[in-house]
Amino acid sequence: MAKLNLLDEMFSDVAGDPVAQADRFTAYKSASAASEAETMAGRVRVDMVPDGEGRNFQILRKAPGGYDEVQAQFAEITKAIGGLGAAAPAELQALLGNVGQYITKDWTPTNPISGNMYPYDLIPLARQLWPRDTPLRNTIPRDEGQGGAKEFMRILSVSNAGVPGGAADQLIGFNSQTTTSNWGSAPVVLNRPPKIAYTGDRKSVLYMEMGVSDAASFASYFKGLGFDNQRTLSRTAALWAHLLGEERLDLFGRGTAAGYLGSVSAPTGVTATGGASGGFIPDASYFVYTAAYTGTGYSAVSTVANTGALAGGNDNTITVAITGEPTGALAYGIWIGTTTGIANAKFQGNFAGNPILLTTYNAAGAVTAGTDSSANANVYDGIMTVASGADTGYFKRVNAPWNTTVPGKEIDDMLTAMYVNFAARPDELWMDGVSRSRLGELMRTGGSTGSGYRTNIVTGMTGATMGVTVTGFANPNTGQVLDMHTHRFMPVGTCLARSTSVPYPDARVAAPSTKFNVQDYMAIEWPLLQMSYDVSTYQIGTLVHQAIMLYGLLVGIQ
Repeated sequence: MAKLNLLDEMFSDVAGDPVAQADRFTAYKSASAASEAETMAGRVRVDMVPDGEGRNFQILRKAPGGYDEVQAQFAEITKAIGGLGAAAPAELQALLGNVGQYITKDWTPTNPISGNMYPYDLIPLARQLWPRDTPLRNTIPRDEGQGGAKEFMRILSVSNAGVPGGAADQLIGFNSQTTTSNWGSAPVVLNRPPKIAYTGDRKSVLYMEMGVSDAASFASYFKGLGFDNQRTLSRTAALWAHLLGEERLDLFGRGTAAGYLGSVSAPTGVTATGGASGGFIPDASYFVYTAAYTGTGYSAVSTVANTGALAGGNDNTITVAITGEPTGALAYGIWIGTTTGIANAKFQGNFAGNPILLTTYNAAGAVTAGTDSSANANVYDGIMTVASGADTGYFKRVNAPWNTTVPGKEIDDMLTAMYVNFAARPDELWMDGVSRSRLGELMRTGGSTGSGYRTNIVTGMTGATMGVTVTGFANPNTGQVLDMHTHRFMPVGTCLARSTSVPYPDARVAAPSTKFNVQDYMAIEWPLLQMSYDVSTYQIGTLVHQAIMLYGLLVGIQ
């Protein structure tokens, strides 16, 4: 069994380089110590800031000087002005308003004896981590948010952009003596070239709170003395869990608050047909339920479909077909039971495509209440969520295996449509592991045409190292080579074409999606209410999608 290298896990971008890993780990520990020192010196505090809608948000702030410094300054000013009190100059009143709440009360941001929480700034620590499982979070631009919601405008098309369903194209030639056009609401008729048209919208999305918690028990802390600092490990583990959770939201979070896409409906028109051979399903009657899978959760379950009595000598199969596939479904969960009722049905797994052939029956699968969890009130919309919606650059339910005659044809079609309709030039392709592996196999062998590459082993060779993977895909329209990646959080049977930049220089938008945070990563060390050191992470922000048409998505790849 190979030995696990923890530094390879923490700093995968320099895996195998012990010198670089040692430097990174030293920098990480220094950042952790510096963050704690900033807090203990009183230079980090939490303020409650109103959002204008009757709510308050916690904001992590750094003071220019420590608590002791501000307190000393205040004392000197107080001595100098004597008993002026309320008649003190405006400057003193401003100072009192800004810092008085921290230096005239018993509570201080860094006083553990008072039993109050005190914050740690986790951003320096986050900068030292480069988790290999958060590639989207690592590459999505981040900006500062403000208030309780993020409002933005999108121009989706303009005349002559050639966008399907957008502003109408028009000839730019005109006669200055005879051409007339209407201006204003009256309108006024003027001899001018015809006005162009726009399509666009204004969106406003709420900021969402995010966080996780952990606890290091007294027993683990004291047993670890001399070996490792359990409190530091607890903070680090909480940060990792937070980053991984943010990665999932960035990929396929689906919110229900105003401005987000909301829940996905249940599949409709579901049928279940039995086959008498080719499988391992015992003879019985089976009741089948399906639900749309969004990454965030499952829709409500469909109405029941009954196979009728199967009598193939325990060699049965079940084919599940869905007539009405709901918008937003990335895959499908299937539950099957031998008694009617969702409470009696057992989970068989998530499946791509439609129809779906089942050859086995898991009688020990989990059960579900069948309630709708496809979206959540406390999360924002991720990239795959908006890429499956109405404003996407391309969306298709393949509902079949990869094309074996022309391997990669589905991706060619997607890239062509995105280029023709939106001048989109995606930079990356993201897939689940099975879909990428199968596509790579087809591209190496040439599929059914057999025109790919072949490896010959020569007699007498002392050994051969095997293994080839496809790392790039050429855009047939632009010649650009898209990097191919696998994401282990991708739902089964999906392929995402992602643009990392906006190909419109005058748009002044850095990327199709940007993370806006009112407060980026921070941690709260909670007071000792039990025999453990408790910590929580906190973040409030959202993912804003300014150019959804620069994403393309394939689902249902079987």
